[in-house]
Amino acid sequence: MVDQTPPPAPADAAPSSPISGDTPASPRPAGFPEGPLVADENATQDESLGLDDNASSSASLTSSILKYRHENGRRYHAFKDGAYAFPNDDVEAERMDFQHMMFHKMYEGAPFLSPINLSTLTHVLDAGTGTGIWAVDLADDNPHAKVIGVDLSPIQPIFVPPNAEFYIEDLEDSWSFSKPFDLIFARMLTGSIGDWPKFYGQSFEHTVPEAAEKLGRPFNNAKAIKNGLAEAGFTDIVHHQFKWPTNRWPKDPNMKELGAWTFENVGRNLYGLSVALFTRGLGWSMEEFEVFLVQVRKEMSDPKIHGYFPISTRFHQRWDLLDQMLTIAEVSGLIAAASVIVQYMLPAALVIILIKYVGSQNNAVTWSVLNRTISTTLWPYLLRADAVSANHGSRSVRILSWTITLSAVLLVLASVLAPLGLYEEIVPSGSQQVQFAYAQDPSSWGKITMPRPDLPFTRVCESGLNINCPGQYQGVYMNETSEGVFQSVETDENSTINITIPANYTAMFYSATSDAGNTLSGMFDIQYRSWYLNKLDLYNKGETFAHGDFHFIENLIPQDTIHLKEGLVVDMRDTPGIGFRNHTVPVGLEHGGIWSEDLTWVEPVTQCVDTNLSVEVNFDKPIDSFTTNHTFFLVDEGAWLDMEMEELETRPWNDNQTLDLYGRAYKAARMHNVLAAASLNITLPLESAKPLPKIEVPEKWVSGNPPLFSYLDVDTVQVHQLSSLDGDTFNVFSLSNKSDVVVNHEEAYPDGIRKLLAMNYTAITNICRGYYLIGDSDLDRRGNNISFPAVDCGFVIGAASRVGGEEISADAYTGKKTYRRKLYTCATAMRVSIKTVDFHYNGTSTHLSNLRVDRITDKEYPNDASKPLWAVEHSGDKRMYFDSMWGLVNDSYETVEGFSTLRDSHLWLPTSPSMIGNFGETGGYDSLAAVSVFVRQVGSIYGGLADKRDYTGQYEYALLERFRRLSESATVASQIPSLIATDGISANLVGTKTAFSDRGAPWPASLAADAQAVGTPVGRVVPNKRVIRYDIRYAIPGLVILGIFAIALLWAAVILLFSSSLLSTLRNTYNQTSPGRLAASLLEPGSANPKRPTGQWVESDGRLFISFGHIEKSEGDYFCRVVENGLGLEPEKERLAGDSGTASDLNAHAIRS
Repeated sequence: MVDQTPPPAPADAAPSSPISGDTPASPRPAGFPEGPLVADENATQDESLGLDDNASSSASLTSSILKYRHENGRRYHAFKDGAYAFPNDDVEAERMDFQHMMFHKMYEGAPFLSPINLSTLTHVLDAGTGTGIWAVDLADDNPHAKVIGVDLSPIQPIFVPPNAEFYIEDLEDSWSFSKPFDLIFARMLTGSIGDWPKFYGQSFEHTVPEAAEKLGRPFNNAKAIKNGLAEAGFTDIVHHQFKWPTNRWPKDPNMKELGAWTFENVGRNLYGLSVALFTRGLGWSMEEFEVFLVQVRKEMSDPKIHGYFPISTRFHQRWDLLDQMLTIAEVSGLIAAASVIVQYMLPAALVIILIKYVGSQNNAVTWSVLNRTISTTLWPYLLRADAVSANHGSRSVRILSWTITLSAVLLVLASVLAPLGLYEEIVPSGSQQVQFAYAQDPSSWGKITMPRPDLPFTRVCESGLNINCPGQYQGVYMNETSEGVFQSVETDENSTINITIPANYTAMFYSATSDAGNTLSGMFDIQYRSWYLNKLDLYNKGETFAHGDFHFIENLIPQDTIHLKEGLVVDMRDTPGIGFRNHTVPVGLEHGGIWSEDLTWVEPVTQCVDTNLSVEVNFDKPIDSFTTNHTFFLVDEGAWLDMEMEELETRPWNDNQTLDLYGRAYKAARMHNVLAAASLNITLPLESAKPLPKIEVPEKWVSGNPPLFSYLDVDTVQVHQLSSLDGDTFNVFSLSNKSDVVVNHEEAYPDGIRKLLAMNYTAITNICRGYYLIGDSDLDRRGNNISFPAVDCGFVIGAASRVGGEEISADAYTGKKTYRRKLYTCATAMRVSIKTVDFHYNGTSTHLSNLRVDRITDKEYPNDASKPLWAVEHSGDKRMYFDSMWGLVNDSYETVEGFSTLRDSHLWLPTSPSMIGNFGETGGYDSLAAVSVFVRQVGSIYGGLADKRDYTGQYEYALLERFRRLSESATVASQIPSLIATDGISANLVGTKTAFSDRGAPWPASLAADAQAVGTPVGRVVPNKRVIRYDIRYAIPGLVILGIFAIALLWAAVILLFSSSLLSTLRNTYNQTSPGRLAASLLEPGSANPKRPTGQWVESDGRLFISFGHIEKSEGDYFCRVVENGLGLEPEKERLAGDSGTASDLNAHAIRS
């Protein structure tokens, strides 16, 4: 489109109804005017941005979706090949991201123009998401909203917010989303949609009432689009028109910059945007296309050509008043209310019409019928007529009359209120067998989880003299050729280091988890999330084997909830832990269902103790200086009260599987405080029972211990190994050999138990771990057995709290502030148990997002004999250096050789050589993840050599905010190390056990044993069903009227039973008090029998023509009389007869007498 001169305003630009789409309902960005663009006469072609059409394609993956189509040097999508004409390679992805920034600039930072409150969004669809940048940005800024991106190409990022998911689907297929969307967003879909009416219709069907859909894209026929949206059912369609200049030709600075961006975005990518259209669509040769492209580039960069791209932005809403505002019960109540209104108002309206034409002269029958008609309406009550007057009436008549009136009112209320008590509930029904299907995790957790390799499990053990694992010696040993130098020695040509799991071990650790319907994960069901391949000539004769690998995925700690990730149930609440489950969901349930599963559960358990020492930092910013001064203090809050040097002596821990983590942390805290006192030259015991004054920290300590004394890290949380206050972790503070406690130290207690002495911080750590020989820096060789759980100890340095509160006003600012941080000692171990997890699935598809966990509880056992049997490998009398195998086994292995067993509800995992100098969150040496990952994680919480992600909160406020709350006391601070360990383990491991599977124990145990292709699991589920409930409160008026009805009916029945002539009396009473018969009888005395049957009376006195003189406006001088000439006439004709005939008068006096 060329904009040589300012164009006239379009004809339909005048305001019209909202559905026309021409009246903006939200502010247009101020920086982008709606009128004609003004050209910059000084613009030159040199101002254009450069072009670069070099393309690069990334490698294909094995999935059919990722087997891309390559054409003319560019890469195209494979799924629904040909449905989209533009590339999907890195160059196109960069262009789309750049295009996103153009929209971001045009919308002045807003994600869209639709006037939607972002805080109300819960479910958003990005239709045609492309690189997913819009979806990721929206999910980042709105963590409360779930954002789903759909595209033909899987080019979205792996690391995305937890509330963002991406699916590979075709928008022109039938949509299978189980939950409607609050917002459907789509832009730049030109050439992507073939059937636009279907797209609009599906969008309408998948939006909740009052939801908005926002389309931002260049349209060729705006009115046709508008009509299509309206036909689909959308209302309040609002349209904004924008212009993207082709280069820097406009004069307006904003438009000039936008033109430069447009030129860079489109001009740079002309080849990719058009090559398929011209070659595949129009059949041009590449030579013709290249020549044409050169001319297009030249003209597009020419500032004398005032071209622009018209960008239309539309947003519209779906309104459904009844669905949005009213329940079925409320609608029923409204219908009942309307029925009552019509029931009473229609007769009242008909009486108005009747009175208009009935006149004052009619036969006696007409007057009786007229009276009965008026009496059945509201008019007697509205007009306060004689019939409703209670004055001077008999008591029985008044009571029963008011009862009838009250009953009528209650009946109206009951008919309106009674339906309001109805409501629907989805409730559990009876248990039944249901098929389960695999539910893929579409998030980064699922994407980074690699397929299981068809390789056996492997195990690498000793790195010293005996390099074979227990039971696997096959003729290879290590010979120390010189000090510290080892060489493998093979005894014969068949010698090898067999790293395959022995058959008997395989059967043993499958024995308790492989029976039908078993949902527990055994040692082989807990695997590395990702892996890589390796070969070594000494291992299995050079066969390929798999190593575990590790990647950081996502920090789950800020989200205080239960997460369902690929292969895991991750509880990040107060008691963090992980359950292992390859997620499957029931299929074919209309309303979902609930069920429970027993899962193998691993949880880091931590106990912390307050050292009663705090670190205080004072900030002082003088008004005449640019520099802030920092002073650190140690604050004694009772750390050295009742403390003596003998606290450094202790017995070895003998708690075994009754692990006393609190006791270990408490002992470590007291030992630490004694050494801290020695380093501060504080003599123990204290002479005073009061805490010491604040102690200023020497500058040497400040520079030597940044975790504790850095003013830059004051607002962070530090989890750190036990060390001296000066931070010198390699040459830690140690008591002098001349110290009294060292000189007087004895090797054993009187009962012969070894007495341990902590002369330094390393010794404190080893005592806390439970080492028997604390003098060695290496692992205590008792480690390979069930009685030595893996424990590690360290500091938790809490987040700073402001002393004296925050300064939030300018008047209160002094330039001085003080922060204080608490110092805790903690002990952490890893506990495995069985927990019962209650699942709730509320969808009909196999989307993992529809699955949730309602409750996690410890499994209950009726007696000790029903508790699970745990087995832990031991080394016997051999001093081997390996991670012990552990797991659930059946009763037949209770006394198996080489293993210790324990029947209990839980097992504290045994220690490992990885506890010393461990590499923490790294790939394993082999593929047996369950054996080593957990204890390596314990050993890396407070230190270790591994690269760990930052858990200080320095760069993540949400993490810091949670840790700040947990820093307030030792009880809640215990969660911090456990949360960190849980987060690391969840990224490293995946559960492969498909719930309710039925398989034997294969050998050799394969990493792919539980691939999802193995059958369709079946389990018992309690399906949900829809039931109708009733709130009895809404039935109160109905119950009252029902009571009145029952009493009246019973009373009437009794009267009728004992008074056989009552019906005759009722008939006579009604007939003789009807106006027609009453007037006829009084005006013609003796003319007829008062008890004459109705049929006879109608044919005689009923035909008597009677006129009332005071009904109409023109009154007569009589009250009532018989008009002789009116006999036999129709009522209207009788009224016309007037007073011309003779009559018998009856005045009011006669009636009263």
